[in-house]
Amino acid sequence: MHKILLIPTSVPPLIGIYKDNKLISSHVLESKLSDSLVSFFCDLKKKRIAFDELFYVNGPGSYMALKLTYIFAQTLHISNNVKLHATNGFYFNNNTPIKAYGDCYFAYENGQIKLIKLNENICSNYALPSVLDESIFGGDLEPLYILPAV
Repeated sequence: MHKILLIPTSVPPLIGIYKDNKLISSHVLESKLSDSLVSFFCDLKKKRIAFDELFYVNGPGSYMALKLTYIFAQTLHISNNVKLHATNGFYFNNNTPIKAYGDCYFAYENGQIKLIKLNENICSNYALPSVLDESIFGGDLEPLYILPAV
């Protein structure tokens, strides 16, 4: 069985397919997550690429991407008994700040996600790891909504 890693907060979103926790193929979703996520997984099914675990980034980032990913993941869990694991995105961008809005960024410091202001963009691009480290994922699957509702 394969394992899937989904980074929905990356622009563009990234998906890695892992076998024995080693990256065997990486994919970039060229269109919006809402337009491409379901079709990508339908293509996996057509290609008979079976998976029983989904690892994903649950924040911080776009609320729409986080909500969509959470609902999609829960649907896979309920309908196909896929095991779910989630973590924050800082593990996949060299722990650099993640754009929030304006000059505000999310930062990961001392095990907590904080909102900070920066004069310059020092964000790193997200990257799929060559080896999937399952120890950084947990069972807290709900989206990390850091900002208050506007």
